[in-house]
Amino acid sequence: MRWLVVCLYWLCACATATPVTVDPSHETLLLGDQIEVLVDRDGDFKLEDVLAGRHDSARVTNKRSPPNLGYPKHPYWAVLELRNESAASMDRLLVLWRGSTHRQQALIVSTADSEPPASPRFSDAQDVLARHSIIRLNLPAHSTTRIVVRLETYTALSLDYRLLTDSQLASIDRIDYWFFGLLVGIVIAIGIYVLALFFALRERLYLLFGIFAVGNVIYQVHTEGYAYLLWPEAMRPWGNALGTFGGTIFSLMIVQFIREYMDLPSLVPRLDRWLVRPVLWMLVSVFFLFPVLPWLGNTVAALGVISGTVVSSIAALRGSMLVRPVWSFLGATLGFFALGIVHLLKRLGILADLQSLSLVLQIGSAGTTMAFAIAVMVRVRRMVEAQRAAQIDYADKLERKVSERTSQLLESKESAEHALAQLKSTQRQLLEADKMASLGQLVAGVSHEVNTPLGVAVTASSHLTERSRILQNQLANDSLSRSDLEAYIAETRDAGAMIERNLERAAHLIRSFKQVSVDRTSDGRRRFELATQISELIDSLRVSWKRRPVTLSVDCPSGIELDSFPGALGQVLTNLIQNALLHGFDPEEAGQMRIGVKQLDPSTVQIIFEDNGKGMTQATLARIFDPFFTTKRNQGGTGLGLNIVYNLVVQKLGGEIEASSKPGQGLRLTIRLPTHAPTGAVDIVDG
Repeated sequence: MRWLVVCLYWLCACATATPVTVDPSHETLLLGDQIEVLVDRDGDFKLEDVLAGRHDSARVTNKRSPPNLGYPKHPYWAVLELRNESAASMDRLLVLWRGSTHRQQALIVSTADSEPPASPRFSDAQDVLARHSIIRLNLPAHSTTRIVVRLETYTALSLDYRLLTDSQLASIDRIDYWFFGLLVGIVIAIGIYVLALFFALRERLYLLFGIFAVGNVIYQVHTEGYAYLLWPEAMRPWGNALGTFGGTIFSLMIVQFIREYMDLPSLVPRLDRWLVRPVLWMLVSVFFLFPVLPWLGNTVAALGVISGTVVSSIAALRGSMLVRPVWSFLGATLGFFALGIVHLLKRLGILADLQSLSLVLQIGSAGTTMAFAIAVMVRVRRMVEAQRAAQIDYADKLERKVSERTSQLLESKESAEHALAQLKSTQRQLLEADKMASLGQLVAGVSHEVNTPLGVAVTASSHLTERSRILQNQLANDSLSRSDLEAYIAETRDAGAMIERNLERAAHLIRSFKQVSVDRTSDGRRRFELATQISELIDSLRVSWKRRPVTLSVDCPSGIELDSFPGALGQVLTNLIQNALLHGFDPEEAGQMRIGVKQLDPSTVQIIFEDNGKGMTQATLARIFDPFFTTKRNQGGTGLGLNIVYNLVVQKLGGEIEASSKPGQGLRLTIRLPTHAPTGAVDIVDG
């Protein structure tokens, strides 16, 4: 049947067709004017019918060369005849420029002059995966070759067919690759620069511009066909979708970038509300339209691009009348506007899709991107200048405040030092009078407790004065950076809070004439044997209950070694023993204390301290680790003993402590410590 149809075709159509003569001396032949285009509105044309000329009534009249069909809603057929009048066969490439975005099905019918029309030769088209859609042809000597191609696409269709040799195509593509790679490199470099600004400044404006640059590259790579050097043929529709979405994204980003750069919602709120925002929503609709109707999605995308260029340019020009413009920004906006119009006319089929026009659009796209980047740099420079002026002004104000605050702190320090001198004088008088031992111990504790916050306050004040001098020198030498100023502010705030807190604490202790004496051992870390350490500690403390009917037993197996702080551990056990002697037993009451040690695992040791004294209620038990909580405040209790124990165990020794007790059943404290204390342990500040 196929042979019969072809015979009918040669009888009916060859008499009227005008084949294109292929000259072997010319490597390049543009075929735009010689292509017959048939529109297949219902998508039901058959190859045999097209060959037989039954659909000539569906021929499209297109005066542009090459034919530009815009965004197709249906398939098209391209029919072309080539004539080889030379005595030798010729190998040529029928190239559809940037045709890799389309789906192409072809059939080649060749008939030599010496053969009868009823004996044509068929050969299937070979569609080579490349940037362009390529059909390899062999044109026999003295023959006419008819090529019928069915085209179906989701993007703009321009029938820019060319007849080339392999070497000629490679030469043209080599130049295009180099030139396009240069432009893409420029855009990518600008995008990286602006994204770096975003990560440094955390301002969304630069992120929008960076996404615009990336989206522009994605769009250009797909519309120019470069991406299809890697895309498999079956994935080409996805590539078309990615190109459309990339173009939509970069259009969205550049319109939003212009909107935020010029602050259009504040400068021209009506234009922004009634023009710019609708365009943004039009572009967003592409993501929903393209999957359903690709030709409609592409058309809306093109309209969104041109609308975005028009309204953003109008709004930017109007805004430039209200604020000082950045001329590179306005130039880039107008250039973007012009490129959008040309691009829309080309994609809709009004302008011919020429290679030179594509180069102009690529160069213009890179140029506008560079102009926008220059505008971004100008904006950053202005921001730096404004911040520098603000820093200088803030530094002046801060220096005045620091001077005033320093004067106040010095007065407070002098007052506290005078009070401390009076307190020490009172202490000496009490000791010389040899009054109650507890009163002398209390005065000593007062001296110790007051001296600590005052020393901290003096140190912080001196540090604050020195930092103010350094800041003043940096400001005078114009070497003050933002990080220096921020560090100074943080140190001033912390030092002021520290001075105020310690002076208030000293004043409170002086007024109430109450003091505690707590061992502030700040020993070094070393490896020690636990049983030996406890034994030595008990020997030094045994005098505390020597004259009382109280006993202390220790159950600690030998061989347990700790890499920890022996001084802190000794202070913990000392405080536990003194707490039991003070609170657990009356002065003449018999009692027992016990220290039990057990190694739970290679990394954990458990120490249990318990007594059979008075015990305590659950309400008291819940507060025993609170600072300044004591049940014998009138008998010398400071309320800090177990609080210090808790802090040393948890913060310095890296362990945990639990307490259990009932009235009349004594107190049990369970301590679990790591055999290797954590690094970076802090010293405990009492109270």
